Amino acid sequence: MWLLLAAVLAGAGSGAAAGVGRDGVAAGVAQAGSKPDPQAPTPTTPPPRAGDRQWRRPGLAALALALVAASAHWPRAGVGTALQAAGYAVGAGFGVLNRRHPGAVLVSAGLIANLLVVALNGGMPVSGLAAGVPAGAHHHGLGAGDRLAFLADDVVVPVTGERVSAGDLLVALGGAVMAFSWAEPAVRAERAGRRGAAQATPGAG
Repeated sequence: MWLLLAAVLAGAGSGAAAGVGRDGVAAGVAQAGSKPDPQAPTPTTPPPRAGDRQWRRPGLAALALALVAASAHWPRAGVGTALQAAGYAVGAGFGVLNRRHPGAVLVSAGLIANLLVVALNGGMPVSGLAAGVPAGAHHHGLGAGDRLAFLADDVVVPVTGERVSAGDLLVALGGAVMAFSWAEPAVRAERAGRRGAAQATPGAG
């Protein structure tokens, strides 16, 4: 799971850094796509502003990633599990703070689901293993005493055969939505610039 979370949070961090610059360039494209015409009416829709898609508290994403990565290599299972849970909590908080961004709520929901099952069971239960048998630092075989078993690692990934949880799937889906949405403002501004250029050109259809 931590590799999946690393990919999502690393993408969020790079998107936070690149999004401002991309939106600024896109706004420039929209403004420079046509020469101002004193006879033309003033457009009612303002160009996208760089601050409109900024991420709040991007340091929380880096902290969550560091906590989850550290938990994977922590020698003591109890401390490692606590670090893992803390990473999920911080990552979920980052998503809640940035809930206006598409996909962030899905990521938060997935991390909260994983946090609950890990906190209640002292680690992530995994189906298909002997009940209670440790499997790595923070996993154990799913047993009858485990709570919220429907949130355990019980979904088999077809290609790799790895078992993931419903929370993992939500995180993956939210990350995909995030990645798709990052390109949307620039594309929309570029299209607006092209439309403006076409309208300002005499004889343009």
